[in-house]
Amino acid sequence: MIGKNLLSQRRVISVVGTGRGSGKTTTCNMILEQASNYQIPTGVIPCGKGGSGIPIYLPAGALIALARNCELVSKLELLEQTKANTPWGEVWIGRVRDACESRVAGPLSLADLVMVARQMQRLGAKLIVVDGTMARKSITSRTLCDSFVLAVGVDSNERSTRQEEIRHQINTLRMPLAVYPQPPKTDHCAIFNGSDWHPFPHLAKVPKEYWEKPSVVFIRGAFTEWHAPYLDGLENPSQIIVEEPWRMFLARERAQSLKYQGWSFSALQRSSCLGVTMNPQAVNGTLEDLNAIRQGVSMAEDIVAILPTP
Repeated sequence: MIGKNLLSQRRVISVVGTGRGSGKTTTCNMILEQASNYQIPTGVIPCGKGGSGIPIYLPAGALIALARNCELVSKLELLEQTKANTPWGEVWIGRVRDACESRVAGPLSLADLVMVARQMQRLGAKLIVVDGTMARKSITSRTLCDSFVLAVGVDSNERSTRQEEIRHQINTLRMPLAVYPQPPKTDHCAIFNGSDWHPFPHLAKVPKEYWEKPSVVFIRGAFTEWHAPYLDGLENPSQIIVEEPWRMFLARERAQSLKYQGWSFSALQRSSCLGVTMNPQAVNGTLEDLNAIRQGVSMAEDIVAILPTP
């Protein structure tokens, strides 16, 4: 249960699932139902096309952004067309006449999601819920939402590995904020070496003397497996700063290897984690699996609650 004050303080909440059957749509429905009960004007933006699982709940009076070819369109009061396009048609914003459940499709790109959310706010939505697709972490971007909820479920027979992967995802999305001065505008990377930032076009172009004492590394854009070899084995590892946590595209094993060497990770900005929902009904998942995940995640102050899904 999320309190009225907590919901009313949020503008956009994104819901991210760690895998199939993780309870993502169930979590969206819980938030939408509570917002409706609190009489908070609500908007819903589905990211991409929903699967064949649980349909999303749409309260009467809520705004929804969806592709023109969705069957639900005929049941809406259409308000405005957006500039977003999808394989299922252009995206429109409409008002739900009567409460219903439906499978819908909406904007795909982060830029389109941001644009549609702003348009929906101008139409009166005080709280917008973004129903994300599986493992689509970009919807946690600070440019789109101020908070996100991570829906967790175990959907693999490789349970111990799956638990480790989920813990890695949670801790990545909740990485601490950087405390260094704002890095310069650069196409690739910059090094903070004591008192100032020094931009470089490539990690391979960083002179050896910059690595002779602990140096902070800023990577613009995605931080990937391609960057890691340049940081492996350095004698004075310090901190790696990314623009936002979702920009981290390192495999769990590679990220752990860098941490073991002494590297830590932080971000220039991130949305707050409103909660983590646990779905004990995930395929091949058990309550014991989820308790192990719960115990293995170091909960930070910015996580308000662990929200068990029905």
